[in-house]
Amino acid sequence: TESPFLIVPTLSKPEIASQFTLTIYSSAPIDLRRLEDAKNAVLSGEWTKENAGGCHLHSDPFCSGEDSTWKNNPKYHLILKGQGKSKVKITLSRPESSWKKQIAKDAVGCMLGMYIVENQGRFEQNKDKTINPKEFVPFNEYSEELELESHNHGYVIVPATYAAKKYGSFILSVSTNVEFVFKPY
Repeated sequence: TESPFLIVPTLSKPEIASQFTLTIYSSAPIDLRRLEDAKNAVLSGEWTKENAGGCHLHSDPFCSGEDSTWKNNPKYHLILKGQGKSKVKITLSRPESSWKKQIAKDAVGCMLGMYIVENQGRFEQNKDKTINPKEFVPFNEYSEELELESHNHGYVIVPATYAAKKYGSFILSVSTNVEFVFKPY
């Protein structure tokens, strides 16, 4: 395969450090580079019964009350350090094996997308403040490449499935040309 791969060595429990050796075998030449921790980050998350809110159509004015679930989706805070605009790549992915059955039953409802909202000091639940297109894709990975302005309040990233009540794990990664802070919101 000619696509780039991201290798993230992990342990089964958080906050445990260990030495390791990475060995790669290939029949073709490879280019291996260590990514700068301060400019690349990966966080794992999960849509659960409490936070699987679906896309913006699960909010006012499209629905109300208990059906208005978009605001419940997981949220992540991204603050870029530096001045001016920075190139940012944000990727939402999910493990194919654990989503396979749900996708077979409801491919449209399981489509992936994300909202990138300019933070106004507190999370505005107004989906109209998103700075990226509201696109959803029927794949296990979705990326946005943007130029974002650095400012104190940063951005809120809201990963979502198209339909609400789609449960499972996901991975959100950010790569930039500047240092940044990336954490659950």
